[in-house]
Amino acid sequence: MAVRFRESSISSALSMTPLIDVVFLLLIFFLVTSRFEKEERELDIDLPDASQSVPLIEQPSEIVVNLDAQGQIVVDGQPRGIDELEGILRQASVNNPLTQTVLIRSDRRAPVGTFINVIDVCKQLGLQYTEATEEQ
Repeated sequence: MAVRFRESSISSALSMTPLIDVVFLLLIFFLVTSRFEKEERELDIDLPDASQSVPLIEQPSEIVVNLDAQGQIVVDGQPRGIDELEGILRQASVNNPLTQTVLIRSDRRAPVGTFINVIDVCKQLGLQYTEATEEQ
């Protein structure tokens, strides 16, 4: 014996409430899980181009060292001397001995000597460092 159902006007309309709930849940999920840029990345630095660079896939835990066009070292939004930078990197190396990395963002007009000094400090402390280019 076959059972027949009558179509009603209520069942033929699509309810939007569950769809709106899902959209709001997705919006909240993406807002909570998104990572915001650090203020160091907001400095106006003209980065050099690199033909062989590869963009970062995952953002590692790193200290960002900025070098402006005058050769001034900026860490955490504050101008630092090379001795202060060494102290900051030494403390970071003690806190994260295996995973600490340093991202060096240098203006293309920055003095090369300052850039080399920052790299020397990283090498002395055994820290991994990368140089930022326009693609990163």
